[in-house]
Amino acid sequence: MYDRTKEVQLDGTVREQLWVNPHSSVTVTVRNPDGTTTDWSVETGAPNINLRHGWRRDTLKPGDHVRLVIYRHMNGSPSGTLVRITLPDGRVLDGASGYIDKELGSGGVDPGTSAPPAK
Repeated sequence: MYDRTKEVQLDGTVREQLWVNPHSSVTVTVRNPDGTTTDWSVETGAPNINLRHGWRRDTLKPGDHVRLVIYRHMNGSPSGTLVRITLPDGRVLDGASGYIDKELGSGGVDPGTSAPPAK
């Protein structure tokens, strides 16, 4: 569903954060080179997983300027799954893709089950 072969960086302003199951999301307005704007919909993890990785329901607020690294949706739409985000205070948090990659590499969470992978 996502092109995990290349990371895309977005700089923009948070429009909204949805804290819902099965996946939370953030909508970010990005200014294009021609001066127009595009709203990007970016999936993050489920709330319980986000909490374990430093997120809170109020981590993002409308108007916050953020830098995101995502894997873009293969259909070419302005959407993707979050690898990591740099918050206005400089903290960097992993998104679902970012921490799944790290945890699977270290024997952590299986992305299909949120449980340790089978041995």
